[in-house]
Amino acid sequence: MILTKAQYDEIAQCLVSVPPTRQSLRKLKQRFPSQSQATLLSIFSQEYQKHIKRTHAKHHTSEAIESYYQRYDLPAPLEDEDQLRAKGYDKTPDFILQVPVAVEGHIIHWIESKASFGDECSHHAYLHDQFWSYWNRFGPGLVIYWYGFIQELDCNRGRGILLHACFPTDIVTLCHSTASP
Repeated sequence: MILTKAQYDEIAQCLVSVPPTRQSLRKLKQRFPSQSQATLLSIFSQEYQKHIKRTHAKHHTSEAIESYYQRYDLPAPLEDEDQLRAKGYDKTPDFILQVPVAVEGHIIHWIESKASFGDECSHHAYLHDQFWSYWNRFGPGLVIYWYGFIQELDCNRGRGILLHACFPTDIVTLCHSTASP
């Protein structure tokens, strides 16, 4: 399918106002019925990748990280990938918690964030190349596939690797209290 720049720009502009969901893709197809589903999906994916690349840095400033710690009541445990590499770690998860937290009754020592959908092929590659080595080095962890994942892939919880499609809201942190005399 060949589009004019104006046609592409119209589709891309429409994507700015819709969340990255299947329902949005259906609406896009309704709005642009002459375009193939595959073309729209490809444009949708490319534009969203551009958005992620443009906004990635703002989420990794010290101010943003501190606000996330506060928002999710995370301990100031937390070392990001850059800090870990500076200490000499080669393959590292996105975050290692200096003080573990519990998610759905499971202790979590690290968090890996994937800006993708967790399909069988990519998940098994990540398990082999990353997740199990994180588990061996740091203990149990949490993988967040921000665009969802195949439900049956969440089968390693008992072995220490949880999958989520968003940041968990039921985090239990260890609270330090001072004992009274």
